[in-house]
Amino acid sequence: ALTAPPRWRLLVDAALERLRALLPGRAPSPAESDARDAYAQAALVQALQSRIDVSAIGRSYVLSVKAQSEVPALAADIANTLTTRYLARQRQDKVSATGQAEQFLEDRIAELRRQVQAADQAVEQYRQRNGLYRGANAVVTTQPLTEINTQLTLAQAAKAETESRLREAQSASRGGLAGDSVPEVLRSPLVQSLKQQQVEAERRITDISGTLGTRHPRMASAKAELANVEKKLKAEIALTVTGLRHEANTAATRYESLRRNLENTKAQMGDVNKRSIQLDALERDATAARAMLDETLRRSQQT
Repeated sequence: ALTAPPRWRLLVDAALERLRALLPGRAPSPAESDARDAYAQAALVQALQSRIDVSAIGRSYVLSVKAQSEVPALAADIANTLTTRYLARQRQDKVSATGQAEQFLEDRIAELRRQVQAADQAVEQYRQRNGLYRGANAVVTTQPLTEINTQLTLAQAAKAETESRLREAQSASRGGLAGDSVPEVLRSPLVQSLKQQQVEAERRITDISGTLGTRHPRMASAKAELANVEKKLKAEIALTVTGLRHEANTAATRYESLRRNLENTKAQMGDVNKRSIQLDALERDATAARAMLDETLRRSQQT
């Protein structure tokens, strides 16, 4: 409770007298006594405030505290006590604010830790569900697609070449012995040998016809020999066509296999790319949450 000096006590006594005038002829009740004490306390505080001056010195943050009293020591005591209480309250408020800030940061750090853990779990679960494991390329490149496309181009060229050779050989086969112009036929050593035999057989027929006549018995033998050579030549051309047909079928099968492989790879790469994009988004979320946690931890260390 505040203790008033003599002159201030006069003000309090006058206030109490006015209060008693409101309650004549009887003793005050406990509630009225409390009200009277509160009134007296308020009057004393008002009297004290009227004799205290607190102001800033210039534009600084330094405060000047002055108290007026007939007793210099009392005035100094009031000013010093007020200053001491003010500084103590400031320290208490700062400690309280610091405690609140620390509690807030602790709660925030705990929340961010949960977010980071949830984000990391989401990334790992997505990796497991979609087969995107660590150690594999994070970004799907076009290298496999380029390699298959290159192989497909070569296979397409080989397919076209074998089909062209097959058509030439088939044309030669259908034209009988007119297959001389077909390179694939001419490259055959057996065909070359048969062609040489054909030329010799035709020459003998010409010689016999010119010297012995067409009815001579040797003419029949020469014609039979030529027919046999031509038969073998046709058979060899047929074998060449069969071989070319096999090569063409093999080339066409390889081309079709590579074409399907290319389409499947395109589809797979598109699907993997879509899943990788979603994985990247999840990883960005986890990275952002971890960065926020690190920043909050750094701030908490500075508090």
